Amino acid sequence: MYKQNLRALLLPHIRDDDEVTRLVNNSGGKGWSDKAMQELLESRLQDSYVLYINTISDMNETAGKLGKELTLDDTSIQGKLAAQETKNKPTTGQIRTHEQAHEVRIKTN
Repeated sequence: MYKQNLRALLLPHIRDDDEVTRLVNNSGGKGWSDKAMQELLESRLQDSYVLYINTISDMNETAGKLGKELTLDDTSIQGKLAAQETKNKPTTGQIRTHEQAHEVRIKTN
C-alpha cells in the first residue's frame, strides 16, 4: 500500500516508469531531496506537503529502528539464518517423496 501510494503520487508528473520505480524502491534516497522533486511534491500535495514529508520520514525512521531490533543489518546473524535456511531445504529425494505421496492421495480420492 505504501509503495502504491508513492506511485500514485509520482506517476501523473513523472512519465518514466523506471524513474518512478527507482524512487519508490529507495524512499529515503537522494532523488527525493532533489529541488525539482521537492517543488513537484509541494505543488501536488499543497497544504499537506509538510505533513506528508514528516510522515514518510517517521516511517523510514521506524523501519530503520525495527531493522536494528530484528538485526537485519548484522551480517553474522544473517549468515546464520542463511545457513539454517540451506540446512532446512528439502533434498530432491524428499521432494520426490512428497510428490509421490500427493499422487497417492489423488489416486485414492
